[in-house]
Amino acid sequence: MPGPRTLAPGQSSRIRIADVATGRISTVHESHTVLFEAPNWTSSDELLLNADGVLWRLPVDGSSEPSRIPVTGLPALNNDHVLDPDGAHVYVSADDGRIYRAPLAGGEARRITHGDGSTAHYLHGVSPDGAWIYFTTEQFSTAAGHAQIARMRTDGSALEQLTVDDDVNWFPHLAPDVRSAVYLAFPPGTVGHPADRTVHLRLVRDGDWRSPRTVHTLPGGQGTINVNSWSPRSDRFAFVDYPVGGRG
Repeated sequence: MPGPRTLAPGQSSRIRIADVATGRISTVHESHTVLFEAPNWTSSDELLLNADGVLWRLPVDGSSEPSRIPVTGLPALNNDHVLDPDGAHVYVSADDGRIYRAPLAGGEARRITHGDGSTAHYLHGVSPDGAWIYFTTEQFSTAAGHAQIARMRTDGSALEQLTVDDDVNWFPHLAPDVRSAVYLAFPPGTVGHPADRTVHLRLVRDGDWRSPRTVHTLPGGQGTINVNSWSPRSDRFAFVDYPVGGRG
């Protein structure tokens, strides 16, 4: 199994925050040595990130450097991690194909999926209310890789295509107030959600999926917003971009 992603020569990973009301983009931290991915925004105003197969925390205001969370009992992690609604734990996917629950303060992780290792488990969400399921699908196209965003009820009914365009759309994330959503648009013809592409962060307001606003165009893709990164107040969201030679 391949190891964690690393930066290319001259590349950096920038942890950034977008303000929905003003459109302002601020940089919280930039690293030229560590490839950070997939920020969550915790209730204590910290960003939870993946890098080098482990979890890291970073204050939202950038007042200190990222620090590793001292969790034991975990194999190397991928970038799928979802905050537990209790505010004290996080669910994570490991490279052994199993899902674990780990304390945000550090300590012993607990494996919550079992089996003999022949079947892998991949984490994508924890439902706080059970209203809609939002997902990416190629169901509405005959072109391989032409993914669009859709939703359906938890019983599989009321399937609805939300994005209808030539872009390849991934990672729909709803804000806690459900009034806003953000997703990542890859160029037409993209297959999957690869790294190091020019992508667009698109913002949807009040359920108007047919008229999204492009918040930012950036060098990114895989790792940018793989997980929900909205602030608890629904006014900002975090993302990561990966410029080369200072260009972003």
